[in-house]
Amino acid sequence: MKHLRFFSILPTLLLCTAAFAQPKDSLRQSVTVGYEHYHFDKQFSNDWRIGSIEYKREAGKATYLGRFNYASRLGQTGWQAEVEGYPKLTSKIYAYVGAGYSPSMPVFPKWRSGGTLFFVLPKGWEAEGGVRHLYFNQHVWMGTAGISKYAGNWLLNVRSFIGSSTPGSNHSLFFTARHYLKNERDFVWMQLGSGISPDESRNVLIEKGAVLSSRRITAGAQLSVSRRYMLAPQVGWAFDEIGGGRKGNQFLGGLRVGYRFR
Repeated sequence: MKHLRFFSILPTLLLCTAAFAQPKDSLRQSVTVGYEHYHFDKQFSNDWRIGSIEYKREAGKATYLGRFNYASRLGQTGWQAEVEGYPKLTSKIYAYVGAGYSPSMPVFPKWRSGGTLFFVLPKGWEAEGGVRHLYFNQHVWMGTAGISKYAGNWLLNVRSFIGSSTPGSNHSLFFTARHYLKNERDFVWMQLGSGISPDESRNVLIEKGAVLSSRRITAGAQLSVSRRYMLAPQVGWAFDEIGGGRKGNQFLGGLRVGYRFR
């Protein structure tokens, strides 16, 4: 939650971190558990709850992870399994590839996949381009493009997703600012967004056509409690147009707890 979820922003965070050299640290594996809670004042009568457990391994010039998600939403419960990779292809190009499966539509899309190439440019700039695919009862294809700028301890990113077919005629645009603290593992971030990203957990709303427009702000942090433990809280608010002239608020609270080891 690929999506407001931290899992929705997780690919962004991992991909941006990949631009840094791997830390000289022998702890290359981690296990992280997370929980997100969504409350809607009008759109849905029941709150959404999403839990996850994730294993990540940093291996040489690539990072790999597997994730299991379990959710209660849309009046049902279900699970999703995901795998993702973040390989460094050359000194100037790195990538994201990912795929997911769920037997639990409409709680999750049955299939999700995608890939992005990142190009390191002079003077702290990066460009990116890729594609996303979701399958519910029909295929949804979306292209993505973005640009990033590293400035001191700041990373600024603008990313857009555009779908060309119904129901994937969704257009979304996101601005993310991240400020690094003592190292590349510790940072605070804020995101302003318009629309729904296929990378976030609420991507099920793309297929349902339940949101005509969406504006949101989300903020969070990733903080080392010690060399081995990490906490990543987040909060968010969205204002959605949900059809029939109705508009509603959506509130998000989440927390991830990670443990690193050899």
